[in-house]
Amino acid sequence: MENFEMALRWFAGLFSWLAGMGLVLMMLHVTTDVVLRSTGIYQMSGVVEMVGHYYMVIVVFLPLALMELHNKTVSVDVFYERFGSPMRRCCNILALLASILFYTVFAYQTAIDAWRSFQSGNFSMGEARLLIWPSKAVLPLGMGFAALCLIVLSLHKRRKLDAGI
Repeated sequence: MENFEMALRWFAGLFSWLAGMGLVLMMLHVTTDVVLRSTGIYQMSGVVEMVGHYYMVIVVFLPLALMELHNKTVSVDVFYERFGSPMRRCCNILALLASILFYTVFAYQTAIDAWRSFQSGNFSMGEARLLIWPSKAVLPLGMGFAALCLIVLSLHKRRKLDAGI
């Protein structure tokens, strides 16, 4: 199980690195478009479509697993701090189960949508004709991997509790 967890952490890091590269490429792409457009040299088409359908999807959904592994997701602790230990444990379990359920359902539905998009050869209908079905595969990949990481994390915590660590 420990090797599997190490592999998950490695892939989560890889996905986050890819998201970082997507962010850098997005900045370079947009900056190049702005510079070329403002100097009147060239007007690039499809930048908005690339940003919306590829870069942003990659930047948002690929690093989810790493955020879950490091417990860096958004949390609201309005009442949580006032709860006793048993109630906090109950809230943590409930939040974990809700997160796993959300990620799993979202991954399942977006996988269906990605498959339909692939079968129909989906294109964007914007300034430039852009094949968009590949970007739709990022959502189930990111969400499914985040769900898998949460499941493995919860099993790891459970094993620690059973061992009395």
